[in-house]
Amino acid sequence: KHAQDAFASALRKEVRPFGIKVTTIMPGLTDTFFGDTQQGAPEKKGWLKPSDIAQTVMFAVSMPAHVLIDEILVHPMEQEIA
Repeated sequence: KHAQDAFASALRKEVRPFGIKVTTIMPGLTDTFFGDTQQGAPEKKGWLKPSDIAQTVMFAVSMPAHVLIDEILVHPMEQEIA
């Protein structure tokens, strides 16, 4: 994760003079098939849905030209973040 953050930070600095934005979106527990698990399983009831992540992406890309969002951490209420 640190390597991804460092890459995004370097890329952000490199392309900013050209008006290109780079936003890192870090999703928490998301109810998908990832990790060979069943989507919609009862234990995932309170997890984020793929549509929640899609809405987060839409939020980031819909900001006015003068607004840059470096990173977004989004997670379900039931997930503790250290």
